Amino acid sequence: MRRAGAKWLAALSVMSLAPVSMAPAAVFSHVPRTRGETLAQAKRAIRRAHLRVGRVTYTTRGAVKPGRVTGTRPHVAARVRRGSRVAITVARRARRRAVAPVARPVQVLPPPRLPTVGVANVPGCLTGSDPSPYIRLYGAQILRVVVNPSWGAAGQALPCIRAAVADGVRFHLSIQYWNSWTIAQQVAFFAQVLGYYGPYAWAVSVGNEQELGHHGFPQTPAQYAATWRATVPVIRSMDPQAILVAGEISPWGESFLKSAYADGLPGVQAIAAHAYWAPFCFSIPELEAWAAAHQLPLWFTEGLLGPDAWGAPGDKTLQQLAGAAVADAWLSG
Repeated sequence: MRRAGAKWLAALSVMSLAPVSMAPAAVFSHVPRTRGETLAQAKRAIRRAHLRVGRVTYTTRGAVKPGRVTGTRPHVAARVRRGSRVAITVARRARRRAVAPVARPVQVLPPPRLPTVGVANVPGCLTGSDPSPYIRLYGAQILRVVVNPSWGAAGQALPCIRAAVADGVRFHLSIQYWNSWTIAQQVAFFAQVLGYYGPYAWAVSVGNEQELGHHGFPQTPAQYAATWRATVPVIRSMDPQAILVAGEISPWGESFLKSAYADGLPGVQAIAAHAYWAPFCFSIPELEAWAAAHQLPLWFTEGLLGPDAWGAPGDKTLQQLAGAAVADAWLSG
């Protein structure tokens, strides 16, 4: 008994003299709340909590705006050791899925728009006859009248023109002058004709096949351009709303027209040509393409096939003139 007690006391004294090993207390932090914040704001909050930013991933799930934090791992308020990494998840927009193209039926283009129909040289119009029967026959919307020093220059066609305008038909005046005249004589003639017909004219053409001989030699393109520049101011002063039409060329007048245009036709608003067939005549598609390239509507003011038309070789149907804006039938009157 004495020996056991001594042994116990010896062990107790050893224990009291041995150093005690105490581990330092662990330091912890709590993961901050960052949901709904921007990524930059979340990183700052994590660092302030003595933690480190871990992996950043993105998701299309979560009811927050794109670019905002949806959550962290470990989750908010989790107790972790200081210096631990916190992973962040950020919202982004969902990518649009590629949609396979849907086979669609081939589109059928509508037929080209047909020209507006007109009639010209209506029988008796230059002496005052009523044009209404021929306007109704063609369903015409335009009445073209060619006035020259021998026909209609003193207002003889006014009853015919007034009847057409009263029916809602547009009046197109072509003023044909003599090539042998001086520029001053041509200007005076335009002023005379417009004094009668200007108040009714929807469009005015300078000349009519002037590249052919009209009381003199054919005009050159430069001469026609000079006539244009001299007479257009008269037209503008007496009929300011009229469409200015250049050309009225014969089937052989393509080079004449193009050269005159290059020489200068200021203010031109439409190009007119006569679409009869003849050897060495212009090509309708080519002339249409040239006019379109210069952004000018092309009017075929003669050459439409129809009842009581002149019957010149190669009169064209309305469908054959489909690239033009206007197509007139030149009647046999």
